[in-house]
Amino acid sequence: MSIVKNSEVRVLITPAADIYSAEIETEKVGLDNFQAAHFVIASGEGTAVKVNAQVIATDEEGDNEKVLAEREITIGGKATEKIVVDADYTAHDNFDRVYLKVANASTADIPGTVFVILTNERYST
Repeated sequence: MSIVKNSEVRVLITPAADIYSAEIETEKVGLDNFQAAHFVIASGEGTAVKVNAQVIATDEEGDNEKVLAEREITIGGKATEKIVVDADYTAHDNFDRVYLKVANASTADIPGTVFVILTNERYST
C-alpha cells in the first residue's frame, strides 16, 4: 500500500487485543530500495506503561546486528510512538535490513498494532 509517492506501508504486527503482553520482534525489513524506515507502534486504551524499544540493523544472513535506536516508549493510553531510522546509518556497516524489538509490558492487556512506512524509494519497480 502506498500513501505517498515513492513510499510503502507494511503491517508488521496484525492488530490484536493483547500484543504487548509478550516481547515483540517484527520481521526484518529491507532498506536496499528505501531511504528510511518509520516504525509506528500504536496502542489502544489501557493503563499506560513505559517499555523499552529498539530498532536493530542486521545483514542479509542475520550473522551481524547493531542497535540503531533505543528508547523508552509508552504503550497504552491510546499512545502512538514512532522511531525513524535512515539507510545511511546502516550502509557503511553492510547492514541492509532493520527490525523492531519491543520489551513486554507483562501486565498490559492492551490492544495495538505495529507497522512500518518505508519512504523515499530509490529505484522504480
